[in-house]
Amino acid sequence: MVIINLFNVAKQHLISMLQRGNKVIDAPASRMTDSTLEYLSMRSYAGVWEQGLLAIFFLFILFFPLISAAELNLSIDRAEISIDEAFELSIISNSAISGDIDISQLQQDFEILDRQKQSSVRIINGNITQSSIWTYTLVAKHAGKIIIPAITVGSEATKEREITVKEGATQGNGNQDIIVEAEIEQKSAYVQGQFIYIQRLLFAKPFRNNSTLTRPRLKKGRADIEPLGNTPERIVKRNGRDYHMLTRRFVIIPQESGKLEFAPTLFSGTIRRSNQRLPNNQFGFSSRARRVRVRSNKVSIEIKPRPAEFTGKDWIVAKDFSLHLNWSAPLDKIEAGKPVSVVLAAIADGQRAEQLPEINLQAPAGIKLYPEKTTFTNERNLDGIIGTMNKRIVLVSTGGGEFEIPEISIPWWNSKTNKQE
Repeated sequence: MVIINLFNVAKQHLISMLQRGNKVIDAPASRMTDSTLEYLSMRSYAGVWEQGLLAIFFLFILFFPLISAAELNLSIDRAEISIDEAFELSIISNSAISGDIDISQLQQDFEILDRQKQSSVRIINGNITQSSIWTYTLVAKHAGKIIIPAITVGSEATKEREITVKEGATQGNGNQDIIVEAEIEQKSAYVQGQFIYIQRLLFAKPFRNNSTLTRPRLKKGRADIEPLGNTPERIVKRNGRDYHMLTRRFVIIPQESGKLEFAPTLFSGTIRRSNQRLPNNQFGFSSRARRVRVRSNKVSIEIKPRPAEFTGKDWIVAKDFSLHLNWSAPLDKIEAGKPVSVVLAAIADGQRAEQLPEINLQAPAGIKLYPEKTTFTNERNLDGIIGTMNKRIVLVSTGGGEFEIPEISIPWWNSKTNKQE
């Protein structure tokens, strides 16, 4: 360190002066009288002690700032936060202190996400200043007014500070760097139907790759949750401030009626921030990134049971439902004894293919049926799942004539009109 080097220079200077004094005393005596020797000896020792006292005085001046009273300050970057939103607490000392400090008393009310320490020594115009700063990233464990207790370092202690922690994220606050929103576009849905859950992440400052955004999580009720994809990033305004917005869409398939409640979506990550000078901070500006945790609003939806007026055997609820017969040959070209195949397709916009009931073709007399394995496909888009069930059947007529294939009719419930069709 610079201080140790200066001490060594002063030490060498003092030794050099003593050695020069010894050289005067050891001068040849053949050219000197006794009185001259006595005079020179006294003068030599006096000069050595004068210079020694000057060196000691220099060392005292050099190290005087180190023995002056230390100051300890506590700083927080925000005095009002929402629960699960991280903030930074800094402890600043005007002296160099080795090791860490005891902050165990903070763990009663806060979770410690990160900790850092920096030390500095500066020499400006002969003045030596030292600093130590400890920076902690904290998240409150509960809402309310919380007193940050005094932190002790050696014989010095910080002052207590109060911080206000609010329930939920402060959505719509133009000063928020990160906003998380959750939305369900409809107020109700049917059991085993589908609805869309939307997550929006709005950020005014870039965040690092280690950031995470939780998937939808149920707090009450049962449902299947499947991702549909993301919409392109775009710029939006919230309270006059520009944000980049990322949107994720999920399809939710409730498995029981009643109220379906979702836990808030949680963003956890590291974002950049503008430079901000901390009080009494010898290092100048604070770090350029900070950890944050932000939660979305809570959302819920009412799930309706199968309507009593529905008369179908199997419950099918969708935005659209249709049946199709696709023949491998024109019906007027079919020959007796030769096989012909037909594909029976059921398509439901708003149902997974696996949810669709088994559909059978009734064969008239004189026709033999040979069904093959049923296949299921699901097409996902940002509006939900379109399920398609395909059943291939081979038909062989045992004789000539005209045959009539019975009509296939399957009742289903239209989720848009709330009617059976």
